[in-house]
Amino acid sequence: MEAWSPDARRGRRRLHFRCDGVEYFSDTRCADACYEWGGKIAKRCASSTQMAHLVKIRPYAQADRLVVRDLFVRVNRLLATPALAEAFEDYIKSSLSEEIDRIPEYYRERQGSFWVAMANAAVVGMFGLERAAEGQFELRRMYVDPSARRLGIGRQMLDFAEHEARTRGAREMVLSTSEIQKEALALYRHAGYRETREEIAESRSNKTIGGGIRRHHFSKAL
Repeated sequence: MEAWSPDARRGRRRLHFRCDGVEYFSDTRCADACYEWGGKIAKRCASSTQMAHLVKIRPYAQADRLVVRDLFVRVNRLLATPALAEAFEDYIKSSLSEEIDRIPEYYRERQGSFWVAMANAAVVGMFGLERAAEGQFELRRMYVDPSARRLGIGRQMLDFAEHEARTRGAREMVLSTSEIQKEALALYRHAGYRETREEIAESRSNKTIGGGIRRHHFSKAL
């Protein structure tokens, strides 16, 4: 097992280590953190409103199909405004058949992979990578369960995705998200992503609901 020691990494925002081939990330927004070494836990000293959060990121398995499907549907229904409710339902239906209900095949066809983020034995997040071009990967389907937001899980998944893309030879990560996903826009900008263009998406695809929604495209050198 390889890890950063608490003393050596004090002051850094995240703990990252590998154990038995599995990547672990811990949100360490306070000076002291929650560390888990082979089952031994040292809890950080922090305010009552901040909690240590340990997340395990692992490859998607077929046993995750229903919970990932449910997370995709719930998040998108929460995003839907009354005016876009019908468009979102059409988008959900087509995305399930084209991608979410066939994740292994979809990402294999695109030379990519899909992962889930686990906390307390529950799926709290998901994301995928697909090859967009030579030396370039696209981040896809990064969602955090609404009950687990504001704990740094999105940033942890993003860090993992960037690391994975680099190990696969990528020099650039690209992604896109819609104008209604304000937290995602803030996350990507804070993580160093540069907006390359925006578009008004009229037609639906498995990457946008269409309907005239504004979509922002980002890029980051790895």
